[in-house]
Amino acid sequence: MRQYIISVVCAALLCGLLTGFMKDCGVKKLLKLLCGIFLTFTVIRPIAGISIPELPDLGRIYDEAEEAAGEGKRFAEDSLTSIITARSEAYILDKAKAMEVFLTAEVATSSVDGFPVPEAVVLEGDISPEKKGLLSQIIADELGIPKENQTWTGGNSSEK
Repeated sequence: MRQYIISVVCAALLCGLLTGFMKDCGVKKLLKLLCGIFLTFTVIRPIAGISIPELPDLGRIYDEAEEAAGEGKRFAEDSLTSIITARSEAYILDKAKAMEVFLTAEVATSSVDGFPVPEAVVLEGDISPEKKGLLSQIIADELGIPKENQTWTGGNSSEK
């Protein structure tokens, strides 16, 4: 950059000196024209030598961005599904524990309008028919899992 500025200043000084010492005549007009061309060439020459690197393939970048966004969306959906499943299972186990019943629960989810919701549950453990009916109603009312999607196994609750 420094050399460029020095060369432009020197060219301007040279043109100024040449045209300054000439008397008004036809040659001075030609000399001014030549000095203008010389000065323009001095200014433009380095700019013409600049090479512009090849632009990246924007289509490929767009495709990669779409793919990354899709992966992020799938990760977020999977994480949300895991959270909903874990919290639903914990809720059921807390209600069972409050009834002094010890079960295992495995909740399955489905997507409703892009949002995971509990759809079915498999419960395993010994439970009396009265407590089973009460817990089954809580699961249906609070989590929205209908009784027909609640599978009970083990002990006194071997039927669906």
